[in-house]
Amino acid sequence: NSPWGVHDRDDGIHHGFDAFTEYVARAKPKLFLHGHQHVHMETVVNGTRIVCVLGHRTCELATR
Repeated sequence: NSPWGVHDRDDGIHHGFDAFTEYVARAKPKLFLHGHQHVHMETVVNGTRIVCVLGHRTCELATR
């Protein structure tokens, strides 16, 4: 699922988790992938790219 407040839907079922919101705030990952919301969406929150995956997505990861 998503972090709370990111990609939430209005049906009372498809809401994110507080634990993921706290994780993103603390760890500041570059990328956070999630499903469950049944939409293709991308949002950037404090530098973290949050991507909802429906079916499949292709991500290119750069290495240094």
